Amino acid sequence: MTNDRITALSSDLYDYAFRMIDGEHDAKRDDAGRIATAVQKAFEYSAYGGDYAGLADRIICDAEHDGTLEYGIDVCQDDAPVRGNASASGDDYRDRNVEDVIIARLEGGDVWAWATVSVTCRVPGHRAFGVDHLGCCSYANEDGFKSGGYYDDMCSESRQALKVALAEELAR
Repeated sequence: MTNDRITALSSDLYDYAFRMIDGEHDAKRDDAGRIATAVQKAFEYSAYGGDYAGLADRIICDAEHDGTLEYGIDVCQDDAPVRGNASASGDDYRDRNVEDVIIARLEGGDVWAWATVSVTCRVPGHRAFGVDHLGCCSYANEDGFKSGGYYDDMCSESRQALKVALAEELAR
């Protein structure tokens, strides 16, 4: 069977499942929704020759293109001690001053003073997400983090992790 024929049959069955639910009670609507979802997944899978990673990449690229790919930032205070981890300039006096400033900011409630940052990437409508973490970091604020270079790298890493997670979700 050709991909065109699979596409036509899948599309017809998908449409039929949704027409079937018009005016029906919730249980039939749920059944039809499950059928439609299964058909859609089978169609997408067959269109990509069984390549879930390729399909996941297409979904992510489409979301990126239409502006719906979502990135999020989660920040929390890092559990690692500031002393001995914040600065290693070779100048003990300078390192101690850097640590003192960070500790003072933490005592003032500034979570960005010494943080673990997680960047997540997701496509709406899917449960899968990708995430990348960075610990023992100190920034003035979220804007400082975003302009520092690590943010772009973490977006790329979380996007790649999303591709793997989304392929696994699609395979289920």
